[in-house]
Amino acid sequence: MYWLRTLVFDGIVVLSVAAPWANGQAKSTSAGQGNDNSHTADPRSRNHTPDYFAQLQSFKEQARTALAKELARQKAGQCPDATTTLSINECLKKEVEVTNSNYKAYLGAVRSMLAVRPPGEDQPANGPTGRPLTTIERVSEFDRVEVAWQAYHQVQCSAAYDVYKGGTVAPSVALSCDLRLMRSHMNDLSTIYDTASH
Repeated sequence: MYWLRTLVFDGIVVLSVAAPWANGQAKSTSAGQGNDNSHTADPRSRNHTPDYFAQLQSFKEQARTALAKELARQKAGQCPDATTTLSINECLKKEVEVTNSNYKAYLGAVRSMLAVRPPGEDQPANGPTGRPLTTIERVSEFDRVEVAWQAYHQVQCSAAYDVYKGGTVAPSVALSCDLRLMRSHMNDLSTIYDTASH
């Protein structure tokens, strides 16, 4: 049995195929044949592959749903009925809360997707660019990127606020920055992790 890993990056599909018996592990024979070496093959390669793909697809759909909700909100526009600075600020504050909720749902689904352990992970086959990351390494990297992005988000929107500091429009500028950056980041992640909504 072979397992297949698919990665889509900037519209290019990259496939990685590996055998669970790579790195010297013997290939098991089918039931009823002699020389059955099935005890040497990774049991997850035989028994848990459907579970792996089912879990992966479930989390991917959760991510796509959260992203689709936010894209629909973005397309509809914000606060069309707000006419004063105060009402715009209040409206945008509520919009940011909803976007933040969708953002967290999306982020959680992508992180859960990365945390699903693929079959054959114990015997990774090195590819042309090196050894694939383990589940723990993928999740750890994702978390580090998110911490760095949150720091950027905070500093960027603080700077946007400061441009208009002293005026009544400053809060709405900062809130609009929050919306724009969260949505942009969700779109970036959807490209990297192949979770774009259909």
